[in-house]
Amino acid sequence: MSLLIENILSKNFVEANTIFREKMNMICEQLISEYKKIITDEIYNLTEDSKFQIVKYRIRGNKVQKRVKVSTKKGYSIKNGRLVQLSAQEMIRRKMGARSARIKRRIHIMQALKKRKFALRKRRALGL
Repeated sequence: MSLLIENILSKNFVEANTIFREKMNMICEQLISEYKKIITDEIYNLTEDSKFQIVKYRIRGNKVQKRVKVSTKKGYSIKNGRLVQLSAQEMIRRKMGARSARIKRRIHIMQALKKRKFALRKRRALGL
């Protein structure tokens, strides 16, 4: 800032103008990045003190659920519109269910890849 004042006092307006523009660009970039963060937090409801997040859509049990409220706090879920702490038994069951689902997903993917591999091999043998 003192360099800007020195240039103005010495009547070196061209240099003062460039310094001033650089400072203003830096300040504008900082403000824009802060506002971007605030706007995205408002859009996706990701403020630090929020207890839930709105998911636009997800698929559960071959059905599409739209605009679902999901808890952001670990160990809590939303039931009847209220934030409720999960019991220890329910947390264990969810953890075990997630583990078995992960294993099943991997198995199904491997089966599909194996079938595709055999089908492509058969096509290649037929000259297709």
